[in-house]
Amino acid sequence: FGVAWDEGAKKWQLHEFLQAQLQFTAGNVDADGNVFATNCYCFYTDDKGPTANPVGALWRITPADKVPSGAEVAKVVTK
Repeated sequence: FGVAWDEGAKKWQLHEFLQAQLQFTAGNVDADGNVFATNCYCFYTDDKGPTANPVGALWRITPADKVPSGAEVAKVVTK
């Protein structure tokens, strides 16, 4: 999802960009404007300790036409 101010409508707009099989837990934008996000399939309802949680990942969100050949990409759910 993304949120931005719509100057024409004079209100904030929420837009769904994609659906992926990832549970994003945090994100940020670097000085060059690249968007990064982390995901984790953590045990939210039971504390099993730090070594029991599955490993997460750091993702760089990139326009489809800028993805390097051979890069790992997230599976996207089509509606």
